[in-house]
Amino acid sequence: MDEDSDDDVKLVYDDDDLTWDVVARATGVDDPIYHTRISTNASSSRGGLYSQGLEH
Repeated sequence: MDEDSDDDVKLVYDDDDLTWDVVARATGVDDPIYHTRISTNASSSRGGLYSQGLEH
C-alpha cells in the first residue's frame, strides 16, 4: 500500500483507533511472494522422484 493513500489512515471501526495501514502490515499484504514448490514441468524434466529411485 502506498503510504500517502487515504486507505492507510481510514479507521477500520469508527469508534476505534485501528487503521487499515496497521491491518495491512499485520497480515503481510506488502510482503514479497516466495514460490516454494517446483512446477510439475520442472520436476518431470529432471525425471521426477520415480526415476531417481525415491519412490515410497
